[in-house]
Amino acid sequence: MFLILLTNIVSTNAQEEPASCFDWEEIVCNEFDMKKKKNRSAIYVPQLYQSEEYIRVRSEYVDYDKAHIIITNMQGVVVKDEYIQIVAKGENLCYIGDLDSGSYTIRLETDDFVLVGDLMKK
Repeated sequence: MFLILLTNIVSTNAQEEPASCFDWEEIVCNEFDMKKKKNRSAIYVPQLYQSEEYIRVRSEYVDYDKAHIIITNMQGVVVKDEYIQIVAKGENLCYIGDLDSGSYTIRLETDDFVLVGDLMKK
């Protein structure tokens, strides 16, 4: 029984390891509700975090199929355009290690909402 418990602890920690390898900073985003339902007071949206190598999309409760990530430079040129699957409580990563240093705008689009924020690549 002890061996099974120990195995579960080790496998849980192994699943969380990719995110723990980096220093993450939250990306503050403006939210735009695409459905504009009048009968609800709030909508839950994922949080975006940035490291030197990745953007991490952290959703606590909801999965999002085909979330669209668009990153543009300060001249408005699209430098990254990808679709990712966002799994609740999962490590949903988008690689940005190939971007040059500078300021960028990130846009995360789903059917329910759009998040827009700024990120600085050092």
